[in-house]
Amino acid sequence: MPADDLFNPAKLDANQWMQSANAIGARHIILTAKHHNGYCLWPSETTDFSVEQSAWKSGEGDVVAEFVEAARASGIAPGLYISAGDKHLGCYATPEPRGVRKAVGDVDAYFPIFMAQLEELLANYGELSAIWIDGAYNPFDPDVIDASGQPTGEKYTSQIIERIRTLQPDAVVMGVGRESDVRWAGSEQGKAPYPLSNVIAQGDGEANWIAADAEGWFIPESNIHTRRHWFWGPGTDATLKSPQQLVDAYLTSVGVGANLLVNLTPDTDGLIPEAEVQMLESFGTLLDSAFDEPISSTSSEGRWEEGNTLVLDLETATDVEYIVIEEDLQHGQRVKQYRVESLVDGKWVSVHEGSTIGRKRIQHLGERAHTLRLNILKTSPLPKIRTFAAY
Repeated sequence: MPADDLFNPAKLDANQWMQSANAIGARHIILTAKHHNGYCLWPSETTDFSVEQSAWKSGEGDVVAEFVEAARASGIAPGLYISAGDKHLGCYATPEPRGVRKAVGDVDAYFPIFMAQLEELLANYGELSAIWIDGAYNPFDPDVIDASGQPTGEKYTSQIIERIRTLQPDAVVMGVGRESDVRWAGSEQGKAPYPLSNVIAQGDGEANWIAADAEGWFIPESNIHTRRHWFWGPGTDATLKSPQQLVDAYLTSVGVGANLLVNLTPDTDGLIPEAEVQMLESFGTLLDSAFDEPISSTSSEGRWEEGNTLVLDLETATDVEYIVIEEDLQHGQRVKQYRVESLVDGKWVSVHEGSTIGRKRIQHLGERAHTLRLNILKTSPLPKIRTFAAY
């Protein structure tokens, strides 16, 4: 049976998806509008391989429209994912590693089709917070070897980024070479390397999963699938990760300064299965119980003391589970080395040492403390600490 005949999510409810997203505290949500198989979840003028040819709503439906409407109604900023590779149209890149990938199919013939699809998404659904273009199977990536045997370079990505910046100037962009705003942090299991820097130096792009010639400021992002694979399938409820596994992923991504993209998996009826709904709600509850209200919190605003130290007074001896530190990234990522100390019997005792802080650094402590001190050991220049808190 053709794939377009299979698509009939009769119970599809994008508002139900948003309930799960809100349950985990999501601020942004991204819909896979077209994956590598080329099927478009909107009625595209570029192909018959779309919802327009499906039984769902007699071909009158538009998943993208329902998604963005539900996201905005729920207070979550919508973004869209589109695969650059398209196996239905026979144009894609061979798999990783970078530097040896080759283009398959007629890239020049497919590129106008892709650009038309991209423009439909950019122009017809209102303001978008993010455009996420997958690196997997992407025939337009600068490192992909074309029919002449040479890397593609910026031939395609320069046009893609120009179109995005024109039609969605406020959207952050993932997956468009050195012009991206967001870079992959290297894990689909919710982990980011530590130390972690938003700043990529010249020559370090490839080691940080972005174009080799990329240089400058890039937001690192890890992702994680809730099931064994990215998509729902019969019997896969048994492979759902536990709420604690997602908390662990949060600590090793958000907790070292990266974003975390959590995959949600609607089934063929168009609903997130109840087992996943409950798991995500439990994950959100665990996050809320850990980080909803700090025991005490301060910032560096007018409070730096001698020796680049910032003191946090808890008023009374308290069990501290986590320490959270955040730099104000409007002033750049500055910290290279720091130490957290606890005042014990009149002496400062080291309880944690680290290197980068960035957007957020979460460190498990699990000790009783009365007074904590953040000691900045290496920085250029003195950082702006927006939060130093105990939970």
